[in-house]
Amino acid sequence: MLKILPIYYDLVREGRKTFEVRKNDRGFQNADRVTLQEWENDVYTGRELSFSIGYVLDMGKFNPGSDLVVFSLLEEPL
Repeated sequence: MLKILPIYYDLVREGRKTFEVRKNDRGFQNADRVTLQEWENDVYTGRELSFSIGYVLDMGKFNPGSDLVVFSLLEEPL
């Protein structure tokens, strides 16, 4: 589960934001499942969205020393 601020949560929910930029402290890989939990004022709001990870772009390949990745969010079947 990953925290996400309300402004970004709404963009993801609306389908306008289809990717995440994250520190790769979990070894994100293609086909992993992620749940985004809305986080506001230091508490979870109870809203969440689940996705499969599509393509994972390791930013360290372009900026040595970077521990960031960008990954696509793919809708999971209901």
